[in-house]
Amino acid sequence: MVDHESDRLLPIANIGRIMKQILPPSAKISKGAKGDNARVCHRVHRVCYRRGLRQVSQENRKTVNGDDICWALSTLGFDTMERQ
Repeated sequence: MVDHESDRLLPIANIGRIMKQILPPSAKISKGAKGDNARVCHRVHRVCYRRGLRQVSQENRKTVNGDDICWALSTLGFDTMERQ
């Protein structure tokens, strides 16, 4: 079985819908921009999960939970972003 990067990314259609919620209605989004955004989201997710996993290991737990991911996001500076 061949492992393609696109198999691990969020679906492009979902990325497009999320991007359209923020952009003006007249904005056009290229397929390349959607793909780039999907890759960035995947990388941020991977970094957050790894940081959360490190936290779990230090506390001798076995499961990464939502609080661990939120902690990881805050250590990366995402806690200052406005929630929508």
